[in-house]
Amino acid sequence: MKQCLSRQISMVMFLLDFVNFARATRDLTLEPGHLQKFGSGRPTFPVDEIEGFPSPELFFRKYVQASRPLKMKGAARETPAFRLWTDDYFMSLDIDPNSTVFVESAKKENRTGASVHVHFKKFLQTYNDSDNYMVQDVPVYLRKDVVIPCSIQCADLFNKGLVATVMWFSSGGTKSVVHTDAVDNLNCIYRGDKELFFVDPKYKEKIVLKENGAYSDIDVDKMDYTKYPELANIEYHHVNISAGDCLYIPYLWIHQVRSYGSNVAVNIWWNHDEGLKLDPQKCQDECDPTLNLSDVNFEVDHEVSNDDEEEEEEDDEEDWKAYFLDILEEEDVTLEEMSELVLGDALAAKLKSMKVGHGYVDMIHKIFNLFDTDKDGVITKSEAEGISEKIWQHCEDFMNDLDLLIEAIEKSTKFREEL
Repeated sequence: MKQCLSRQISMVMFLLDFVNFARATRDLTLEPGHLQKFGSGRPTFPVDEIEGFPSPELFFRKYVQASRPLKMKGAARETPAFRLWTDDYFMSLDIDPNSTVFVESAKKENRTGASVHVHFKKFLQTYNDSDNYMVQDVPVYLRKDVVIPCSIQCADLFNKGLVATVMWFSSGGTKSVVHTDAVDNLNCIYRGDKELFFVDPKYKEKIVLKENGAYSDIDVDKMDYTKYPELANIEYHHVNISAGDCLYIPYLWIHQVRSYGSNVAVNIWWNHDEGLKLDPQKCQDECDPTLNLSDVNFEVDHEVSNDDEEEEEEDDEEDWKAYFLDILEEEDVTLEEMSELVLGDALAAKLKSMKVGHGYVDMIHKIFNLFDTDKDGVITKSEAEGISEKIWQHCEDFMNDLDLLIEAIEKSTKFREEL
């Protein structure tokens, strides 16, 4: 009996060694997906799909708290944004001539591309014939058109959970990096189509992210298994969404996004720990089809309530400007050094170790790009001294947004540690 058991154990050990040897010696260049786009060649599963918005009870219990992506087909078709958002409508709006939107100039994201601030109507006149891509907090003059999705019409979330809302606008053909978000995300598309590939967080050790834990250098058009062999051993979840659909992207799920055709989408980010603590039975019983973005506050919204607050903001801006110019007096600043200057050495190191997604990195890149006018990857004192006061104000706005986003990240991390 013992001899038989010993032989069985030996056989199992032999087979395990053989499997490990085969994996170690297999030619990855022959594996399906090698040198193809991200999402190719590996087992792929569909994302759950339902018609319209689920109730808050179903949404939070089955998807948010269970960390499962969800496609809500046709959920946004009855909203003003879906009906109204044509270029003619946008051009007809009465918009402050001094307001601007943030525009990236590369449709294939690399986190180091050039960016500019332009008037919204100037963007509208150029985006169809360029690679210009607007990535901007939803402007105040458009917020009334975006209805709060029925599934998240919850007072507790409105009071302390909403982080930001972002508008993504291009002529199509955009390709995001492979990344994660340190927030929960509900994205509704009002024009065009998008394709997303997800990787379950259980594979997080197989997706090589940058030191800050935000995104990967994987070429999303041509995955190189010899450079990233772990990609030959993962699984994907896949979904296509079209105008009128909404998609829930769970906290820290790895994903990559492509857009097709003239494309407008809006996402709402909320604090992950607030979503976990929320009691969905306290949300609204009936969906309010008139409740829109202008009716709620986000952590990155800034309301100046009196002259003292306004003066304090101006003082903070001058302090940052003087500090930054003093640094540049001694040496030029790279993107990595900018992160340490903006965050401080201790917080920069903490965020790198936390692997909390790409939102805060995006903001640092935006700040860096404001000053790196020749796009050589280095900021010099002469570049900073040539920056207009308007750009310095944009920098201060991004700094404020960054503070609030990091505060939301820290709240989520503290909550997870307490569970």
